[in-house]
Amino acid sequence: MNRSISTLTFFLLLTSAAWSQEKNVNSPVEPIPNCDTAYSWYYSVDGKYPMASESLLNQLSVTASNLKNVRGSGYITFRFIINCRGQITKDLEILQTDSTYKKFRFDQTLVDTLKAFVKSLDKWNIATFENGKPFAYRAFMTFKINDGKVVNIIP
Repeated sequence: MNRSISTLTFFLLLTSAAWSQEKNVNSPVEPIPNCDTAYSWYYSVDGKYPMASESLLNQLSVTASNLKNVRGSGYITFRFIINCRGQITKDLEILQTDSTYKKFRFDQTLVDTLKAFVKSLDKWNIATFENGKPFAYRAFMTFKINDGKVVNIIP
């Protein structure tokens, strides 16, 4: 009886290990539980985008060079989550204010251009717990607009 239980246990372990390996072959990225659930803010995990604001502004100027007749001054802020793989999740919250921090709506073309720019950034830091396990965090990027032109990127 003991021998048949050990054989059965061994068979079950072998089968589950084979199934697990087979599952990994079909799925190149193993899902990580709660990979998109933020546990912290960017400043607690050195999560600021690893490129200087001036460099980002130069990169954006190439992308946004086709924008014409955009008016308004103020701020457009994108809040989002960087998942445990260092990628921006699908949901971005967009906040728009004028230069006195009152609600304001900028031209949708400008907002869409900035949103596409933010989503194109792919060098976000991966946050990890002390045990090395990665986790998601909240981040933001604010664009300062002066007379329809982006003049600064914060942080």
